[in-house]
Amino acid sequence: MARTSADVLGLRPPCWSDVLVLALVLAHACVNSGETITAPPDAAVVRPPPPGANHAVILAKVDAEGTPEMRVKRLLVPETVQAEKAAMMLLDIAPDVQFGGPPHPCYDLLVLVRSGHVEAEVGDARAALSAGDAVTLRRRTPFLLRGAGGETSQLLLVFVPDGMTVAACDELANAGGPVEPLPADPAHPPLQVIHLAEVAPHVIADGHGQARMLLDPQTPAGSTLAYLGELRGDATFSVPEHVHAGAAELLLLVEGRGQLTIGREVIPVSAGMAIYIPPDTPHSFRGEREVEAIQVYAPPGAEDRFRAAPLATP
Repeated sequence: MARTSADVLGLRPPCWSDVLVLALVLAHACVNSGETITAPPDAAVVRPPPPGANHAVILAKVDAEGTPEMRVKRLLVPETVQAEKAAMMLLDIAPDVQFGGPPHPCYDLLVLVRSGHVEAEVGDARAALSAGDAVTLRRRTPFLLRGAGGETSQLLLVFVPDGMTVAACDELANAGGPVEPLPADPAHPPLQVIHLAEVAPHVIADGHGQARMLLDPQTPAGSTLAYLGELRGDATFSVPEHVHAGAAELLLLVEGRGQLTIGREVIPVSAGMAIYIPPDTPHSFRGEREVEAIQVYAPPGAEDRFRAAPLATP
């Protein structure tokens, strides 16, 4: 039986999964039958060590956790790359399955739909999201995301803690104390969707690259805690050595190949890798093929150089 509006609005006891607590595997999922699916508590999870000096993981080698209806891959988290400023996951969610629920005390959640369709609800606001759509779900604010369409959808999730490390935010959530609602902010509506296809790219790297600013903290749709955008470059795309003072950079390499230097280590990177660059760490990149990546700065600020770059001409 399909879920009704009464279920969604909480007139019946809501079924939800604690996706926002990184220390826990997704434990519960609402399916169209109304049943609760629970992952085996003794299921072994084997995570191979990441390549290099704890900077990168290969998506295909990260085990999925959860249930057939909702599975998560924990990519850039404290256990894999010692992530402190933000964490990155992939979530596969089946139609009519939903997650969310009570407000989280300290995470902003940046969501990018990689494939399929989902429905989002924050209070009275509702929106339909498709591949390429991005949205910020703010801390201390209840929300629901529900799989839609006829097939499983995949979401990129970026968790950004407010003024603390990822591990400390998990501990705070696990303590289970009351969560004070986030005050309403007219400059940041509770649910505003950004469509990738409608975002004009900025021309960077002497014309060899483009940056599309999706969840920009200076716009109503963005988080004040992080930036998320798309980065593209041609086969000669390169980035000279630089440092992000106090900010981590998270990358999901969707297409391409190249050499990423972090500190003194040269790491061959290719499509299907997620990379964490710690704050205050010198790094550079030299492409070998056309590159497409999802890029996150936590906290924001480094993206200001994109904003200053010219927009691509139609």
